[in-house]
Amino acid sequence: MARSATTWYYLDTHTYNIDFQNRSRTVLLGVISALIPYLTPAIGIGSILDALLGQGAPGMYVKLNRYYRKGYQFYKYCYHFYYDAAMRYKVAYREEIKRMW
Repeated sequence: MARSATTWYYLDTHTYNIDFQNRSRTVLLGVISALIPYLTPAIGIGSILDALLGQGAPGMYVKLNRYYRKGYQFYKYCYHFYYDAAMRYKVAYREEIKRMW
């Protein structure tokens, strides 16, 4: 059984840095400051210190390649997940095809 060939045209590439460790702490500090208003200045200083101390925290680096088919009705998103900032050590790959209309 023959598989139909589909031509995808390159659109663009985006890179992202996702920091899992510090994001949860920042959300927690924001919730505490909203619940206890008189601690807001202390929590603000604490969140600044937390951000400064967490500069070298591990994260996930993502490279997104986007492609389209003729007519722009279908888009293909190729996600490449890396462990290091130089994007040499690939952890995972995910591909998604979306129909726009």
